Amino acid sequence: MGNTLTLEATITDESLLLQPWSKVFDTAEFNDTPQGELEEPLSCLERDIESMATRERG
Repeated sequence: MGNTLTLEATITDESLLLQPWSKVFDTAEFNDTPQGELEEPLSCLERDIESMATRERG
């Protein structure tokens, strides 16, 4: 509580739906430590080298 952000939507349309439709799309927890670091994915990984047409860059 306090460090969590949740994206949730509810759709209410009585002409189309029998009951309201709700969905939680994403939940993120934040690091409240001033020296904390976020783990980020590597920006350039050759994940699909088999499907590359050429090996030329740029």
